[in-house]
Amino acid sequence: MKCKKLIFIFVLIYLLLALAIPAYCNEKPTCLVLIFYPDEASSEQLEGRYITNKFAQLLDRLDIYDVIDRTELTQRITDEKYWKIVETCKNNECAIEAGRLVNVDYVIHGIVGHIGSLSSLDTTLLNIKTGEVVNVAGTDYEGSKEDFAEKAPEANIKSLLGILSIPEAHEATTAPAAQVKKETVESEIVPEQTTEEEPQIEEVAKEKKFHIGPRLGLVASDDGAEFGGGIEVQFSHISCQILGNDSGFGGGLSYYLHANGNTPFFSVAAAYYEEDHRSGDEDGVILGVLLGYRLNINEKLNARIGLGVGVVDWERDKWTDKNGIDHDKQDDKEIIPIAELTLGYMF
Repeated sequence: MKCKKLIFIFVLIYLLLALAIPAYCNEKPTCLVLIFYPDEASSEQLEGRYITNKFAQLLDRLDIYDVIDRTELTQRITDEKYWKIVETCKNNECAIEAGRLVNVDYVIHGIVGHIGSLSSLDTTLLNIKTGEVVNVAGTDYEGSKEDFAEKAPEANIKSLLGILSIPEAHEATTAPAAQVKKETVESEIVPEQTTEEEPQIEEVAKEKKFHIGPRLGLVASDDGAEFGGGIEVQFSHISCQILGNDSGFGGGLSYYLHANGNTPFFSVAAAYYEEDHRSGDEDGVILGVLLGYRLNINEKLNARIGLGVGVVDWERDKWTDKNGIDHDKQDDKEIIPIAELTLGYMF
């Protein structure tokens, strides 16, 4: 391939990377704050709901997470019989299943407790994709319940996320705890209880592991860029891609860091390339590795952008050099850069 063509391809890949990475970085992870429940019977549920709402409002001010509010929660859970799963979680296992049910990245659950004049708020931040505890925080307060409800959420968030301050709200958001009326809480959208047998949480929250769909796009090296199409099959974190055109075919075995959504990936690739030139026939076998990123454009459409290095073994049969001199069969082994820019539609 001519030098100008090579430069154009890598400039194009660079520009696409420059456009894709900021778009991903600006996408905030989603976070659901579950109702903070009382420790046994030491505090009322009305107080727990008030503290939860205040906690969620303060968390939203930080602009770290896309905090799921009550309205959006009702849109994500359309079946009334699943509400109890989300509304009554008090431990890590249940919170993880609730997070998968609502399809969020993180979940925060907590417990409110009182012993005499001493009050406490204990929270846990969970990564839903990995199922791991990111951090835990405990806030103790000695004083009235009203002061505790006002001050504990902010102190707890600072400890849970390791921050020093929370931005001020542009508008007044919450009334004092003593003024919260029972009617306000009851007005929240809570579906009626159902007598049907509750589904097993594990069955509700299972994520789809198998995906298959077409993939097409560009693969490039210092010898040229080829447009082709094929298929990708993914099971959990492992994926296999096969692409081809009239010049050859190739395949790759990839490992996605996250099975679903935006994720980095590592790929081992191999390709066979055959091209006819005026100077003779040229065959090549490429073996290489790539590091890249899969960027979800919507629920099914995604783009793979990868850069790597490969070892190529070119074979030329009776070729003619630029001086017009004929040559017999020749092997040409070298290390070359390789790149991938493809679109896939996964079912």
